Amino acid sequence: AKLYRRQLFDGVRFPAGRCHEDEFISHKLIWEARSIVLTSAHLYYYRQHPGSFMATSHAPRPSADARDAIRDRADFFLRIGLEMEAEAIYHKLLQMYFRDFHAARRRGDRLLAMRLSQEVTALAILRAGAGHKLPITIALYRFVPWLLDAYLEWRL
Repeated sequence: AKLYRRQLFDGVRFPAGRCHEDEFISHKLIWEARSIVLTSAHLYYYRQHPGSFMATSHAPRPSADARDAIRDRADFFLRIGLEMEAEAIYHKLLQMYFRDFHAARRRGDRLLAMRLSQEVTALAILRAGAGHKLPITIALYRFVPWLLDAYLEWRL
């Protein structure tokens, strides 16, 4: 569990109605913190209700919200000048897209696979001007789909 000073939330809010809401803001809070303390002391107790999101076995993993949060984090790192960190996060985002794309194709969900393909292409176009390897990787996987399948079978 994470505990934060109240002042860190000035101007930062959890996004309403989103899953993985802590993923949208934790990097912003950590960036603004003057210090961070790690302890093994039990200072916080989590209470889980039977109908809660975390109690359900069908929690989306990774969901569109998780991808949006990761993309937001990468964009944040770019804005503050941490290009290498942003590139690593974009790579994680790309892996999430490909994993979801592959799962949608295996389930026969052509609509979701097409939407994911469009989203990842838009991401490639945005990143192309920044000199990232991401657009090349996306183009390769998009136009040689069997390569994506082979890669994912090897990785999983």
